[in-house]
Amino acid sequence: MTLRVVEAYASYQGEGPNTTRPTVFVRFAGCNFKCPGWPCDTQHAIDPKKYIPLQSYWDPTRLADHVLTFDTDNICLTGGEVFLQNKKDLAQFINGLKSSRETIEVECFTNGALDWGEDLPYMIDTFILDWKLPGSGEEYGPSSSFRSNFDYLESHDAVKFTIKDRADYDVAKSRYLNEIKDRTEEPMVYAGVVWGQELTTEKLCQWMSNDNLPWRLNVQTHKFIWHPDKIGV
Repeated sequence: MTLRVVEAYASYQGEGPNTTRPTVFVRFAGCNFKCPGWPCDTQHAIDPKKYIPLQSYWDPTRLADHVLTFDTDNICLTGGEVFLQNKKDLAQFINGLKSSRETIEVECFTNGALDWGEDLPYMIDTFILDWKLPGSGEEYGPSSSFRSNFDYLESHDAVKFTIKDRADYDVAKSRYLNEIKDRTEEPMVYAGVVWGQELTTEKLCQWMSNDNLPWRLNVQTHKFIWHPDKIGV
């Protein structure tokens, strides 16, 4: 049993509910999406030409032992797409973390298009579901596993919208009003602009304020601390 890992490192969470928190990032190799509408900001995790030379194969227990050496309680599973990995291996890895230290919390960034299985949603403390918008070129419909995964989300989880333009914003607002708002367990909503594209954070804030949306701003603070193309930070 092995997990394909591009990198594992300690830094500070730059987005989502745990922004600014010391975090160990475990970045898995490969993604089921390419986002042709705008360049993914983690090409070294989604492009085989980039991630194959970087990836290493880890036994789940050995990976847990390695991550625990960083002595940081927030562990972020990210990619690429986390759920391309074998779910039994992921479960063994998370069990290894939590059985070794009671204070461990695990968050997971995922596009939600692949089946999460029956057990993993209850082992992961916080999901950040990146709900793709049309501008990404990867919009997917209710026939995917997305809908069943979406039902797992609770108030401590989050939906993240990465917005390219006004059309994306309008779709995100419609999804919020029709599918997120007033749910019994309403997840937090984070919105941010596509890095390096024309839409500015200032303009997005104006739209959100004008529409009185209770969304949280996602600004990817790590890209302001380090060079936006730097990996391992």
